[in-house]
Amino acid sequence: MKKICIIVSTPMTVKAFLIKHIKELSKSYEITVVSNSNLQLKDEFNINCFSKSIEIDRKINLLNDIKSVFYLYKFLKKEKFDLVLSVSPKAGLITSIASFLSSTKNRLHFFTGQVWATKKGLFKLLLKSMDKLITKLNTNILVDSHSQRNFLIKEKVISSLKSKVLLSGSISGVDIDKFMFDENIKNNLKNKYQIKNDEIVFMFIGRLNIDKGILDLAKAFEFIFSKYSNIKLFLIGPDEENIVEEIDNLISNKNVIRLDYVNNPEEILNIADVLVLPSYREGFGTIVIEAASMGIPTIASDIYGLSDAVVDKITGFLHNKKDINDMIKKYELAVNNIEQMKEFGINAKKRTYKEFKDEYLSIALKKYIDELLG
Repeated sequence: MKKICIIVSTPMTVKAFLIKHIKELSKSYEITVVSNSNLQLKDEFNINCFSKSIEIDRKINLLNDIKSVFYLYKFLKKEKFDLVLSVSPKAGLITSIASFLSSTKNRLHFFTGQVWATKKGLFKLLLKSMDKLITKLNTNILVDSHSQRNFLIKEKVISSLKSKVLLSGSISGVDIDKFMFDENIKNNLKNKYQIKNDEIVFMFIGRLNIDKGILDLAKAFEFIFSKYSNIKLFLIGPDEENIVEEIDNLISNKNVIRLDYVNNPEEILNIADVLVLPSYREGFGTIVIEAASMGIPTIASDIYGLSDAVVDKITGFLHNKKDINDMIKKYELAVNNIEQMKEFGINAKKRTYKEFKDEYLSIALKKYIDELLG
């Protein structure tokens, strides 16, 4: 049986995106998962695979990074894997160097977005150079959206011949049995948060930071709240940049509901009428298809990644990036045409069931790896 090593920085990446992939691949290959924690996937998820702990910092730390390359190189050299697959930027960099030095024949990296896309100056150049190095040292590249792949080709980070997108995109699709609308849960949540039947619920789920467009969202809703009294806005996610105080200065009122973190987005989404995602950068936007699976439309930035997840005027609306006036226009369209938004939600669900079921993505990944390994 041929051997595959999957390498990530944190166990969260595995649990959020890779469980179904590992289950599918383990049917034909011996799988080892490397992260900075000794994952117990066999016990927790009933997956037949091995686990190895090697410290990989998410942030740049030269001394620790050199150690990570060394320990990973020794491990790969010893185990002689037929293929290594890395996911996430830092794991990709460490893995590309270690797997190249260990002469692993098939080296595959999965791009899921670029931090440098919104940066400037030397820092952008450094981060972009790292992605170019990842591409150079790997034999094959996967990208989780077609528009992102086009962007990376245009930026001369990857080549068209060396790169591929699985099906319609996303890293692992969506579990439609998990993300399924439940009327009882919705009613319970409406009672809990005192949502009236005539109120429209907008929802943001993600990290609260500048790149997610969270301040633009607050400024847009400052206007929306001044004009409409039947609107609720849920802001769900960790405050990564101490930005909540600034948000509160703009839209601190009873119609804004803040939750620091939810373990089960599939539950809280039941109360949403519209998902909003005004990001400046996204690899794909998995939360969009998770919401879509439950019949929820999305209003999002017209950027690479999100333009794959949202079909404008069919499964939701796209607005210009950083354009608060355009955001307000699209949010008002939703408020004044809620029946149309419900139609968008139905369309989004149909598209998700047709193109983004997690099993489709896992089968496509296995087929791709089967071809690489002959």
